Amino acid sequence: MTQNKIAFLGPEGTFCSKALKDNLPSAAGTACATIGDAVEALASGKVEAAFVPFENVLQGPVVETLDHLLANKDSVRITASYLAGITHCLGADNSATLDSIDTIYSHPQALRQCSEYLRGAHKQAGLTAVSSTAAAAELVADSADGHSAAIAPREALEAAGLVVLAEDIGDRTDNKTRFVLLRRREESRLDAPAGGPWATTIAIEPGRDRRGLLYDLLGTISKDHDVNLLSIHSRPDTRGGFVFFIDLEGQVGTHSLDSCLEALDRYCATETGRIAGVAVLGSYNREPFYVRSISSIGIIGGMGLMGQWFKRLFEDAGFEVRLNDVSGGESLEKVCANCDVILLSVPMASAPTVISDISKFVRPGQLVVENCSIKNSSLPHMLKHLPQNCEVLGIHTMFGPHVEDLRGQNVVITSTDRCGQKAEELESFFYKYGANILHADVSEHDKVSAYIQSLYHLVLIGLAEVMRSEFDSASQLEKFLTPNARALLEPMRRVVGQSDELLRDLQTLNDLAPVTRQRFLDTFSELVNSLRDEEIDRLLSSARLSEEFLK
Repeated sequence: MTQNKIAFLGPEGTFCSKALKDNLPSAAGTACATIGDAVEALASGKVEAAFVPFENVLQGPVVETLDHLLANKDSVRITASYLAGITHCLGADNSATLDSIDTIYSHPQALRQCSEYLRGAHKQAGLTAVSSTAAAAELVADSADGHSAAIAPREALEAAGLVVLAEDIGDRTDNKTRFVLLRRREESRLDAPAGGPWATTIAIEPGRDRRGLLYDLLGTISKDHDVNLLSIHSRPDTRGGFVFFIDLEGQVGTHSLDSCLEALDRYCATETGRIAGVAVLGSYNREPFYVRSISSIGIIGGMGLMGQWFKRLFEDAGFEVRLNDVSGGESLEKVCANCDVILLSVPMASAPTVISDISKFVRPGQLVVENCSIKNSSLPHMLKHLPQNCEVLGIHTMFGPHVEDLRGQNVVITSTDRCGQKAEELESFFYKYGANILHADVSEHDKVSAYIQSLYHLVLIGLAEVMRSEFDSASQLEKFLTPNARALLEPMRRVVGQSDELLRDLQTLNDLAPVTRQRFLDTFSELVNSLRDEEIDRLLSSARLSEEFLK
């Protein structure tokens, strides 16, 4: 950013002042006594931008900022955000001791963020909120009564001539605050950074109470437009009702979010007669408070259909993706050297060889994931041959590359005793994007797989063979098909269209497949024999029991 006149919550020495200097060192800051003063200075054109606290990891939104953003919704926008670590200290004049303090001053957010310390060490002290932490330090320095203290950054306390009596007194040592840069609406795109992730903050003003309003609007956001809701907060309005502040995932200017915002506006126009309204308060980069441990994913077998499906999924979510495959891509060594997660999307029969090949490249802390239909064909090899200091996880995406997205799809998770933070994050990723998560150990997974894949594939292949032995093509049957028969043809086509490797491996690598096949043969033979013997009740009984089972 070039030289700018930026209003911020002052005076000098506040966390806001420090965050501004750290993130925008070339800016010319103008200290304001309150957040409201900073926003109003921007709205009135006295400054080019404003820099104010927005939310804290411990205490949530800074309500004063939300209130002033809403009050200036037609003229001010959030354009960028910055995270800053927050370390609170307690300071007083040199005549004070921890035992002599009876009054503690600070900004309301700082007092709340140090609540556990205050309840324990100063439960008898009175707490007084002031406009900023630096103002609290100056107030205590001016009084110099030996009984007052301030919670503020160490720099602000020392600048005011106070002694630090206790440091790092926040309720958590990893405390962080998100600060936002504000611009006038017509200049709101000046600070748009490259990359993401992105968030857009909106305010919904109901106008007056209307049953089901929020339910309808949230349905428009999440159900109708598949936009992820990051947070929602309510604030009292001036009419005895509430205003809802909502953070959405995504950026204004993209089709998905723009269409969602247009639908929200349409709802307010048609369903409420413009009594309710939606205001966009800004679209900005939003770094998460806690940085995920996964930023890059390497896909072994990445040129295959499923590998390409995973590539699209992860890239759309903002991950860096690297590919290795026998038909191209980067080397195994390079992929393993540059990725947090290694995903095996390879034929089951080749999984043991691939695991052996990558074992010499896997780094400590990496997560190695297999996506095989038969867990016993891969997971034991991973646990045996991969280094002990890497994470190991099994997943099974119960669908093929033809599905458009994860929503409503089943993903089976097979955890191991070597799962850690990265495994948890990957599972949370699948859950976030709508997958149905199921946990199963190796034996349970492979037993079910023997029925729903090994046997299911075999039955459909056998049925297709019987039909093609009597008819030249499936088109001959078209005019005879019932709805049930027509519905059966599509999964039959998908099964017989699977690769030779998958069809072979499902029958040969699952140790439970032979038993399952024999059970089917025995049952089918019994049904055929009962019909031959004119024991029709056996068939009908089987159908009625299965009807109950399939409900």
